[in-house]
Amino acid sequence: LAQEIEAILEDPNKIKLNVPEQDVSSCYFPIIQSGGKYDLRISAQSTSDPLSHDIITVSLGARYKLYCSNIARTFLVDPPKKVSAMYEVLLEVQEACLEVMQP
Repeated sequence: LAQEIEAILEDPNKIKLNVPEQDVSSCYFPIIQSGGKYDLRISAQSTSDPLSHDIITVSLGARYKLYCSNIARTFLVDPPKKVSAMYEVLLEVQEACLEVMQP
């Protein structure tokens, strides 16, 4: 999966993105991890282990001309109940914070 993402970053026409190929590049090889083995450092690397249906983390960096950006996401795919419960708590905390931040 990481190799497929890298190929798209190197050739945006693969997803019909009308951007000159020379203006787009990868900042680092995409990092995809799951199965309870997570290394959140920017120097982490994907493994060849198959993805587990639980918690999947994805991090990639892309460059457009001279602008470089990083994005990281966590996907919960049939996660353990403890993880789902913690997510719900964190979501409630976020919503409460946003409520009190309203002018």
